[in-house]
Amino acid sequence: MRGRLIIALVFIQFSVYGQVKHLLTLEQSISVAFQHGFAAGEVGSRYIAARNSAEASRRRLWTSASLSVSAPDYQESLTQQFNPLSGTYEYYQVNTTNLQSTLAITQPLALTGGTLRFNQFLLGRNQTSGLSSTTREVKDYFSNFAIEFQQPFLTPNLHRVNATRAELALAQAETDYLKDQLDLGYNITQSFYSLYQTSRALLITKEQVRQNEESYTTARNKFSAGLIPEVDVMQSEVELATSRNDSLNVERELARAKNAF
Repeated sequence: MRGRLIIALVFIQFSVYGQVKHLLTLEQSISVAFQHGFAAGEVGSRYIAARNSAEASRRRLWTSASLSVSAPDYQESLTQQFNPLSGTYEYYQVNTTNLQSTLAITQPLALTGGTLRFNQFLLGRNQTSGLSSTTREVKDYFSNFAIEFQQPFLTPNLHRVNATRAELALAQAETDYLKDQLDLGYNITQSFYSLYQTSRALLITKEQVRQNEESYTTARNKFSAGLIPEVDVMQSEVELATSRNDSLNVERELARAKNAF
């Protein structure tokens, strides 16, 4: 029965700019609404946002590492000084080249709500200094390694709370997504059948207009022949005008139904 009804609904026509006509079944209408409709796009965007938020909350519990490198950092300075050995003024120069790096590894602890962090600092320096006639070169290295453990007390486990909150929000978004899809399908179906019903009603009213036109023509001919009184002709004319008015009203309802659909 449902397959036969859908075949009948295929013949609803939608005019675009008065030139192109599209024939849509109920399944095609729902498919178009899901793929290109504004409501479906809004529902999908909310679900994607909740899913990304939940994924971001999970990733906050992953191990993260950051590396900062500053190399090379070159500095040079010159100052004029008097050399008593040579009895002349010479330039005292300092050339410094620094190679610096900082590595930080952070591991959130979901079990306790704390954070474990490893920091490694490394600095290499190559320095040349002295007068222009005599210089000396110094190379040295500095390293600093630290372990930091941060554990809040008398506070909730924010790692676990945030993860649970994100999972609940994702579950709620999935439920809302399914509900909104069902609501959208229901609204499209209701609008589709309302449009179909109005289009059938228009055919019925047009057929009624045609029958009333024939009845009015017959009544007028009979009145001219003296077979019926004038009041019957007037009654037939009133029925014709009423059916035409009903047809115009149904046409307006059909236009509104098409725009809403």
